[in-house]
Amino acid sequence: MLCVERANFAPRRPIHKAMATGTRRPFVAVVDDDVGMREATEALLNSAGFRTSAYSSAEAFLRSRRARKADGLVLDMRLPGITGLQLYRKLREQGLAVPTVLLTADRDRGGRLHTEASAAGILAVLYKPYDGDTLVNLVQAAFEKQSS
Repeated sequence: MLCVERANFAPRRPIHKAMATGTRRPFVAVVDDDVGMREATEALLNSAGFRTSAYSSAEAFLRSRRARKADGLVLDMRLPGITGLQLYRKLREQGLAVPTVLLTADRDRGGRLHTEASAAGILAVLYKPYDGDTLVNLVQAAFEKQSS
């Protein structure tokens, strides 16, 4: 598991293999209550070739018909209602285990959060503001690992 702290939104890595070969593009759900961060994350992943859908809360995501179709998740830790980590655990209990990156602005809790997220199976914890290259690379690497 990876904990990262940077700030940038310019993906430079080539797009995912599936996108380059014309096969199905992976679908990533973004759940963040901060509209600016949600839109920026969705735009970043779209620009890297992923299909995306964004939600303002865990409950909105769970009500969505697309929730169970996600190939990957980018979750904010602090959401209204249940947290990103609680959402991830709930999905795992329901049999949905997909690569997940957890975003947080709370550096004070970083060590404890890192331990909890790692134990739950989260791919990485990124600190806001995060490096766009890092997020894209993590999501791409997770899909490449799954397809190999």
